[in-house]
Order: sequence, then structure tokens, then C-alpha cells
Amino acid sequence: MHLTTADIGNAAGSGAASGSAAGDVTRILASYQPPQPPPWLAARLDLALAAEAAGTAADTPGPAAGAHRAGGPRWRALLEARWQDRLRKVTELSLAFHDAAASTGPHRPEASLGRLMRRVTAARRDLAATEAALSRLSGGSFGRCARCSGPIPAAQLIAVPEDTYCQGCA
Repeated sequence: MHLTTADIGNAAGSGAASGSAAGDVTRILASYQPPQPPPWLAARLDLALAAEAAGTAADTPGPAAGAHRAGGPRWRALLEARWQDRLRKVTELSLAFHDAAASTGPHRPEASLGRLMRRVTAARRDLAATEAALSRLSGGSFGRCARCSGPIPAAQLIAVPEDTYCQGCA
């Protein structure tokens, strides 16, 4: 099952009437199976690491040279899988935060609410970075440095596909 924002919105909307939005979203998340990483990823990573060990990684351009051709669907699949995983994490953390904030005890742990809020904020930033990478992929600038427009090495993008700067500009 692929989880979408529409699924979450529908669950929250249907739960609002019955008073169990958290239960509906929890049920959706329980049935969610994150997509398996694409089989090409391990082979690509092995090649990138071997090139790096041989000292030729700087010669290996990122996907911008051919992102719109054969490599584009692979990067899209990777980024979409990361987007779904990050959306699930944001949803889980947001529900945990709201549950903790709604607890009505004399000793409501403000420190744990602060930690949860920081985790939610970081997860939302990660989700936004993945959405920006998907946008760059659609726009044809994925794999190009935002500062110098040079290619970002494939090994760097495999490690963190949301990177916007090459190693020289980072």
C-alpha cells in the first residue's frame, strides 16, 4: 500500500465525525508497507564506492547529465520512496506530539514536548528537502550544484539524494 496525503486527509476527515481521527490514521499507518529500495541502488552504490576507492569518483557525474533519460526514473523511484517514508515519520511524530500535548496530568512533561517538537520540525524539514529534490528532478536541475552548476557526484547523491551542493561548494 502506498500512503498518500489524500489517505491521511480522508482518514482525518472521516475520523473527525466519529471522534477517532488518530485511530483512523493509525490504522492506515499500520497497513503501510514502505517500498523496498530499488534493486539498482545496491549495484549503483557499489560502483560509486569502487570508483571512489580508485580515485575516479570526481569523474563520475551525478544524474544531471542524463536525469531526464534512463537514470531519471531510478532517481524518482528513490526520492518517492524517501518521500513516503518521511511523510509517514512526520505523521507519526505529529500524532505523538498532539497526544502528548493533550495529556491532562499534573506532571505534563514539557521537556518531552520540546523534544517531540524538535523531532517533528526536523522531520518536516527532511520532507521538504525531498519534495524540493523531486521538484529539481522534474525541472531538470537535479544533480547539479545550486551554486556552481557543476555536477554533483553520483556517490554523494546516492548517500543523500536531496543534496543541492557539490563537495567543493558545500
